[in-house]
Amino acid sequence: MIKINLIFDRKAIERGRIKQQMSLAVALMIATVGLSSFLWYSQNDKIKGINTNISNAQAKLNSLNTIINKINDKEKKKNRLEDILKAIGGLEKIRSGPTRVFDEINILIPSDLWLTSIMESGGNIKIDGYSFSDPGIANFMKSLDTSKYFSNVELLEIQQIVIEGEKVKKFTLNTVIELSQAKKLEGKPQEAGGKVGGT
Repeated sequence: MIKINLIFDRKAIERGRIKQQMSLAVALMIATVGLSSFLWYSQNDKIKGINTNISNAQAKLNSLNTIINKINDKEKKKNRLEDILKAIGGLEKIRSGPTRVFDEINILIPSDLWLTSIMESGGNIKIDGYSFSDPGIANFMKSLDTSKYFSNVELLEIQQIVIEGEKVKKFTLNTVIELSQAKKLEGKPQEAGGKVGGT
């Protein structure tokens, strides 16, 4: 009679199954670690690439900002030159009028005030300029009003603006030439007067 030890065979099969499962688990762990390492290195390379792109973009931005600042500086200089040319143009237009009257305006300008334009039309004078303070404008208007060559001095516009970091008052005045006094001055020698603008 032949005896078969089934218990031993079952244990052997069970051990083989456990070994297979252990091998599979180890293989899965190795694969997981390998995949994780690959993904980490891949993401790290992408992050490095992004950081490099950001650095390059920042460098370009800094370069562009430098160019923009230079352009802004040139634009400011251009605007100042245009203001000067406008003032000169205004003076050229009034050259044919009673020059002694305009010399009077020049004499009356306070030290903290300067003009950019003087336009004469039919006995009316429009004056554009800047001042560091409201009192400076008020004093100029008072001086014009008390002068025998002008009347009806009125402030048309005033606003605060910033020029090269400085707050100033931009204003526009209108006044009327007293033609009877201006005509008396025609042909008389002119006294020395300052240039347009405060000293």
